[in-house]
Amino acid sequence: MHRSIQYFSTTAMVAVGLLLGSCSQNDLKTLEQTKNCPNCNLKGASLSGADFSGANLSGANLQGADLSLAKLVGADLSNADLSEADFSLTDLQGANLSNANLSFALFLSANLSSASLEGAKVGNTAFENATWTDGTTCLDLSCSQRE
Repeated sequence: MHRSIQYFSTTAMVAVGLLLGSCSQNDLKTLEQTKNCPNCNLKGASLSGADFSGANLSGANLQGADLSLAKLVGADLSNADLSEADFSLTDLQGANLSNANLSFALFLSANLSSASLEGAKVGNTAFENATWTDGTTCLDLSCSQRE
């Protein structure tokens, strides 16, 4: 029953994403069904609370997407456009965000422990109260200046 509830909630979030964003319907279906969607157009998608742990979203366009409260443990977001996206309270433990564009993104109280941010663009990115890659808590912009 838990699995069917999770599937229903993810399906409902994907449907909302179709209505609110300019993302591709086919790309959302691919992500939902396979968790393998490199170079997908998910711009502006509403995926709040979704579980895409282990997903391959390398090179994807997630600009302005709402991924708050999502679970992206071990996900590959390398080379993705994550600018202006909301990752507040999102679990990104062990995720690969290398060379991603994180400009103007929100990572408020997000979990980035063991995540890779090598080469990521972090201009005007908010990390307040996030758990940083080394397990420390960010109190201000000082975390983004470490990479």
